Amino acid sequence: MEIGQLLDIPRSTVQYRRTSSFERLKRFLEEHAEEWDDYSNTENNERGLLPHPIILAVNKGEAEAMKVVVLHYGSYMTSLSMRKLCDEQGNTYWGIDEDTRDRLRSKLMQSILAFKI
Repeated sequence: MEIGQLLDIPRSTVQYRRTSSFERLKRFLEEHAEEWDDYSNTENNERGLLPHPIILAVNKGEAEAMKVVVLHYGSYMTSLSMRKLCDEQGNTYWGIDEDTRDRLRSKLMQSILAFKI
């Protein structure tokens, strides 16, 4: 059974959503490729914890360290931001609520700067 039949929407809508989603994902990955390369080294960090020097630097307000922390928690914040959204035709789909993700990112930054070591 096809997705369009399961959701009771036209095939063209399914194809349009699939194509536009892949295009958005490709654009995002191309724009952020250098960030992933810098942070993908996890050889010494098998549990996914932030290194202590990064924690100290970000607590002092260093911008590069803050960027590392936001990247570290980025996928978690994105998963928390997933919502059922509606398009112009009334079709519902799962997408990222940008406002929620921005609020989570902002709250993370505020909490880090207020944290006492």
